[in-house]
Amino acid sequence: ELFWKQSPLILNNVRFVKSDGNSYGIYEPKEGEKFASGERIYLYMEPVGYMLKKNPKGYYEFGFTADFSIEDKSGKVLGGQKNFANLDFKSWNFNTEISLTFTYTFTGLEKGRHKVITHVKDKNSDKKATVENWFNII
Repeated sequence: ELFWKQSPLILNNVRFVKSDGNSYGIYEPKEGEKFASGERIYLYMEPVGYMLKKNPKGYYEFGFTADFSIEDKSGKVLGGQKNFANLDFKSWNFNTEISLTFTYTFTGLEKGRHKVITHVKDKNSDKKATVENWFNII
């Protein structure tokens, strides 16, 4: 637990998956990074190093908020949203295995390469982590 508390927030095993019905280590990877305009994009990740707080009832509470932005291949910001996700969890155990799956649906993007940048913040500390994932609109 001491090592976990001292660790930075890290987002491991980040990948596109086929659906949002995932749990830790249980997902179906999506082949490639091609999506049609308006197609749902599911981004799976496994956070490490988040802070868990034991409440008076005896279970652990932890959670995350997330922002995202989207850029074209030249780096121009096309949009985004602050606090698009607000996730709370409870566990009777000091749970170090949790997964997050974010669902993005982008319409109106030109065909070609784009990047979604996801910023995840730990609710119980000032820890933050960012992942960047390239995808193609076909």
